Amino acid sequence: MAETNITVSLKGSREDNEHVRLSDYVSHLQSLSVALAQTDHLITGTEERSVYFRIIDLSHSSPATIVLEPVPIQGTIDHRNTIINKFFSSIKLIQESEDVPLGIGRPLLEAFRNLSTGLRKNIREVVISSGDLSVEIDRLLEAKISKILETEEIAEGSISGVLETINVHNKANKFVIYPSIGPKKIICHFSENLIGQAVAAITKYIRVTGRFYYLKGEAFPHAVEVSEIQALPASEDLPNLADLRGKAPNATGNIDSVVFIRNIRNAAG
Repeated sequence: MAETNITVSLKGSREDNEHVRLSDYVSHLQSLSVALAQTDHLITGTEERSVYFRIIDLSHSSPATIVLEPVPIQGTIDHRNTIINKFFSSIKLIQESEDVPLGIGRPLLEAFRNLSTGLRKNIREVVISSGDLSVEIDRLLEAKISKILETEEIAEGSISGVLETINVHNKANKFVIYPSIGPKKIICHFSENLIGQAVAAITKYIRVTGRFYYLKGEAFPHAVEVSEIQALPASEDLPNLADLRGKAPNATGNIDSVVFIRNIRNAAG
């Protein structure tokens, strides 16, 4: 297996003799944790983590260095190589491309932007590496991602899918639906007056209507500001052709059914 451990090196300001302040250190590692989690979600297409990261080495010598080891969560597929490669390739793509990078999505873009927000006064340099893969997190990354997110497009619409996860803690008021076609998942934000409908719709097939948010160039939305939630019948509850047999015995009037279909076909031709 290719190298999957991640090494994070940080240099503090000259004022602090390149030592890293505790608050900045914790904040950066938290941002990195979120970015790795979002990469995991992008790979698996679910809200569940397939790996967790544990600290296996620490060094204070300049630069301050921490080594993280990804560990597959029991019962999940081993996505370690895929997650690490996607993490580094996505940052490289953002840094080197002149266009909006496709297939990354807003949650991961925002997580990458947060990696560079500490590069102000107190942190001079951040380098993240794994084997032959390496990226330097700089202020240009934050500026470039902010510009990408400003190109977001909004359109009214609706989409159907299964509601599987919901979060109303601290008024987060969001749920995730998994459409049968199109995007793997869409994050849906809803107002207080829709909480009852949203909670009642957990695990059910629904249609959401509202304002859809697209990154420029993306075929599918990444988020919806929901204005309406409509419960739909499950597929097993829908009638099939056998159920419709005999439902409209007089549909053709006095015309033989074979002649009726022939007349329709001839008219269409």
